Amino acid sequence: ALTPGFAGSDIANICNEAAIFAARRSSASVEMEDFERATERVMGGLPKHNNLMSVEDKRAVALHESGHAVVGWFLEH
Repeated sequence: ALTPGFAGSDIANICNEAAIFAARRSSASVEMEDFERATERVMGGLPKHNNLMSVEDKRAVALHESGHAVVGWFLEH
């Protein structure tokens, strides 16, 4: 199964995305490949064009994550 744990709205979204992929191929029908690509897109989101983080963003993320570590160190549970 490609969609374990998905709600009805998630499956409807995949069906719509699959139809869009089929239409882009000028296909008369939606094929399994379209559903697979649509599932990947719904689960993974839109592709990112810029994977690089700025130095400021890296610092902010590092400070944030180190805060988790400090709090986890001092918390009992």
